[in-house]
Amino acid sequence: MDGVEAVNRIRALEIDDGVLSSNGVKIMMVTSVDDPKEVVGSFQALCDAYLVKPIRAADLSENLHRMQLIA
Repeated sequence: MDGVEAVNRIRALEIDDGVLSSNGVKIMMVTSVDDPKEVVGSFQALCDAYLVKPIRAADLSENLHRMQLIA
């Protein structure tokens, strides 16, 4: 199973439980794949953030702030 399929399955479980994705689990895709099609697929699967390895601390921090996981 790839990351997009994992996100799709998590979101499907949330839908089955009646949880809206905006209130669901925050998902940050972390991958070595720097392909625009992969990025689009991740966000279509309702991924909240997408980071390409190697991860820069500033990018991680920015995404965590945007996802409202840190202040």
